[in-house]
Parts: sequence; C-alpha cells; structure tokens
Amino acid sequence: MSVRKDMHVFESQYYRIYKNSVKIIGLWPYENIQIKRVIRISIILLLISLVILQAIRLYEELGRDLDIVLELIASLSYFAGCLSKYITTIRAQSAFRFLYDLIAGHWQIITDIKEREILEESTRQSQTLCLSYMVAAYSALVVYSTMPAIAPAVLDIVIPLNESRKKTFPYYAEYFIDDEAYYYQLMGHGTIVFTVSVMVYVSIDTMYACCAQHLCGLFSIVEYRLQEALRTDDKLHLEPPERDKLTHKKLHEAIILHKDSIEFAFLIENTYALCFLLVMGLNLTVIVFTAVVIIINLGDMKQMIRLTLLFGAFSFHLFFNCVPGQKVHDKSISIMNSAYFSEWYNVSLKSRKLIKFVMHRSLNPCQFTAGGLFVMNMENFGSIMKSSMSYVTVIASIR
Repeated sequence: MSVRKDMHVFESQYYRIYKNSVKIIGLWPYENIQIKRVIRISIILLLISLVILQAIRLYEELGRDLDIVLELIASLSYFAGCLSKYITTIRAQSAFRFLYDLIAGHWQIITDIKEREILEESTRQSQTLCLSYMVAAYSALVVYSTMPAIAPAVLDIVIPLNESRKKTFPYYAEYFIDDEAYYYQLMGHGTIVFTVSVMVYVSIDTMYACCAQHLCGLFSIVEYRLQEALRTDDKLHLEPPERDKLTHKKLHEAIILHKDSIEFAFLIENTYALCFLLVMGLNLTVIVFTAVVIIINLGDMKQMIRLTLLFGAFSFHLFFNCVPGQKVHDKSISIMNSAYFSEWYNVSLKSRKLIKFVMHRSLNPCQFTAGGLFVMNMENFGSIMKSSMSYVTVIASIR
C-alpha cells in the first residue's frame, strides 16, 4: 500500500474542521513536537487537577450522602475515560500519522472523475453526523456548566425571595477554601476542565468517524469498479479476447483496491481498539449512574434538565461511536452482493475466479471492535442501552 506525504486534502472542506480540532488538543501528528508537548502536559494536568479534587470529595462523602457519591462516580468515570482516550491516542501517534498519510495517498491516486465523486460524496455523508455530534456535545456542556450559576440569578428576578438564592456548582469537588468567596474563580477552573474534556472526546471521535467514512468511500469505489468490469453492454464492439482482457484488467484493479481497503480497515481497528476498550466500559458506567441520579432528582426541575441533557449527550456519544462501525460492516458486505448480482455469467472462466476471490473475502465483513471484545455496531449499541436500563432499575431499587 503506497503512502503519500501530500497532506493538502486535510485543508479541504471535508477535513479542515476535524484536523483543526485534533490540532488544538495537541494530537495532530504533523505539528511541532514542542508545541504538542506543552499542549498535552497542560491538558493532562488540567484533567488530573479536577479528578483529584473530586476523588477527595468522594472519599469524604462515602457513607454520608449516596446521591453525591453516585454523581461523583459518574463524573470520575467520565474523566477517567477522557484521560484514557487522550493518553492512548498520544501513544498511538505514529499509527495515526500513517493512517492520515494513507488517506492523503488515496486522494492522490484516485483520479478517475466518477471515482473522485464517489469518494467526495462518501466524505460529505459523515459531515452531518459529525456536526450534529459536535453541536450536541457542546450544547450539553453549556447547559451543564452554566445552569447552576444562571438559574438562581434568573429565579431571583422571576420569583424573588427575601434573600438571594445560593449559587451552586455543576459538579462536586473539595477545594479546601471558601466556595462562596471564590465562586467565580472555582467555576472558571471547572468550566475550563469540562470544556477541555469535551474537546478531547469530540476531536478524537469525529476524526475516527472521518477515517471510517473514508473507508466506506473506498468500498464504494470497489463496488463501482466491479460493476464497470462486469458490464457487457459497453464492450460489445470488442472482440472476445480483447473483451476478456479488459474485463480481467478492471477486475484486477478492483481487487487491488479491495485489498488496500481491507488493510486500511485493519489499521483503523488496531489504532482505535485500545482506546475504545478503555472508554466503552467507563461510558456505560457514566450512562448508568447519570440515569440513577436523574431518578433521584425527579422533583428538582433544574437538576432534571441538566442531567437529562447530560444523559442524552453520553448516549449520543456511544451511538456516534457505533454508527461508523455499522456503516463499514454494511459496505463490506455490499461488495459481495454487488459481485453476486453482477453479470458474472457473461465473462470468462478466468475472470469468474477473480470474482469468487472478492466474494470469498467479503464473507468476513470488516468490523471495528473495542479491544476485540465488543463489536462497534448498532445491534450492540441497543444491547448496551437495554442493559444500562436494567442496571439503573437495580441500583435505584437498593437506594
């Protein structure tokens, strides 16, 4: 599989926003190493600072307030997933560099007008989902972090009391200083940490979706090449030997791209597998405990709105990570269907053997997993959500 170093494609409308996102958090492999090092250390220290403060608060609340304990467990699981995702991505930077080199190389070597259109259309299809994910994540961040501070001020105007309502924090942490005296400074620290954590999740996830959608584009081009190779109506003017030679040549090109696409799929799988293995279990923990805290706070409308939006954001995060795997699975199977329902009966025996080769390889569809233990697809997403609701029922019943 050839590798090209022309990275102009990542400045195009298809990738620019996602490239800039990973660049901001120090994960763009082509950035200056010193700049990346400063950004990475700063982000890790910021995340750890709040994790330590929340862990201390969790220790203090054990055996005292179960509601606070459950919310702290969810919050710590969220940050543990964020740190795991970030550090494993840093450790896999050489693999990411090779991955991006291959994407740029594909855009360079695929020059046929129709094939370029297929690749561009496939890339555009990921933008709607990625932008929706970004909007959902940052909207949840804004509501989660600002409502505890804004709601009391609004209520003081709408429904005034004899005294001003107390400002609260959107999270629990032990700062060891007067929370009210230094409220805005402490809120500023928490807001920065939560913003950085959301940027880490969103940046890594959207780039993963782009890589998976690029793979879907390659599979679509393989289908197109198979269809073109086995179409006979545009070859009737050729003599049988020339017709067979042209068919064999086009089939060979389809098979080479199919092979490269499968290798690309394995590279995506190996690059992201460990990252997803660590995050999926923690993500499930966050979903379950957030749902339990929602049930606990059924009478508190402010908490209900904030936590429900948070639960939706975590669920959408899981959904977002499963969709690309489902698309890749479906596209890899679609290649076998295209070969099976083609005009294979009109080609030579030699060409039929090549078609059998493609169909045989497509019997084992490409799929992405979390460390080889959990297949990232919609069926398993449904199973996880169903299981999480069962856990919620159990935990809520023993409260």
